Amino acid sequence: MTNARGGNAVVAFARRADGHLRRVGSFPTGGTGSGSFEDTAHGLVLGTSQGEASPNNLIEDAELLFATNARSDSITVFRVEKDELVEVDVQPSGGEKPVSVTVNRGVLYVLNSGEATDDLFDSEMHVIPNCTTGTPSITGFTVGTNGELDPIAGSTRRLSELGGSGCAQVSFNPAGNVLVVTERLAKDEGPPGFMGDEGVISTYTRNADGTLSTGPVVTEATGSGPFGFTFNKAGDLFTTEQFDGIMGPGLGAAARYGVGGGGSLAPQSPSVGNGGTDTCWFVITDDGRYGYASSFFGDGRISIYRVDGGRLVLLEADASSDVAAGASDLALSRDSRYLYSLNSIEGPPSRSSAWVRTDGCG
Repeated sequence: MTNARGGNAVVAFARRADGHLRRVGSFPTGGTGSGSFEDTAHGLVLGTSQGEASPNNLIEDAELLFATNARSDSITVFRVEKDELVEVDVQPSGGEKPVSVTVNRGVLYVLNSGEATDDLFDSEMHVIPNCTTGTPSITGFTVGTNGELDPIAGSTRRLSELGGSGCAQVSFNPAGNVLVVTERLAKDEGPPGFMGDEGVISTYTRNADGTLSTGPVVTEATGSGPFGFTFNKAGDLFTTEQFDGIMGPGLGAAARYGVGGGGSLAPQSPSVGNGGTDTCWFVITDDGRYGYASSFFGDGRISIYRVDGGRLVLLEADASSDVAAGASDLALSRDSRYLYSLNSIEGPPSRSSAWVRTDGCG
């Protein structure tokens, strides 16, 4: 997705048998992007009205594509054809600056950062962290089988309302009964020892009418800075932890949680570091055995984890020489044979993305 201020668009590619990509075309969303870098995950989701085929790879069907338009405060739905995307619907997002979407069991939720500015830097050239200048919220829609969206009355919910937020991603668990939002900067300024580290994970349970529980269950992250996350098909939650980004060189990590009744989260392992800087995106193979995490700053890297029973084990800290600073969004091919990484700053010569053959062994 281009996120261009003059007109947002989705650039589509076809994958050849050897993993290389062929550009198919560019398809306008009917909305506008911010023209800046969005410090979030899942602004573009592929799947159906019932679930997500990418980047979470939780179902196989890929009939619909859901895109956020950060500047025009809207969501676009496309129908996926063989060689093109056909616009189905464009709906207001129910808030300011939508940055992340999720869909499951006929319901879509969008994370609106609440920011009135589209700029990455303020007047003194300080970075404006995402979800810090406004009031972030989530809003729900029903999704018809053809992709048309209808707002769910009374579905808007605020996040933890702890200081800072830094909301990064919204996603349903595979069962669709729990909604998860990472808030990488949220910090309680209360008594010592209570949520003293930056970053919480907010969870909501889903009601029969598609609305959510009134307030979130707020879980302090095992490390610092929970950002992008995914689930395995059993419903376990895997999050990245960016540990202050560029200010925490070499501290990038990942963590694993079990999801309990009422949306409660139980850490299944301590944070597992990978030596990268600003680890922010995570995908897991279809068989649930391997996870891949990308780190944005420093040398830029992709790290490989093994999912071993209830543990998360680092297999290789820096697994590819084909990425550089700016390694960000990750996606796996449907058979998990190929992994793709977006290079947002600099990439291999003549390519804006890198791909790695996984050979079924991570």
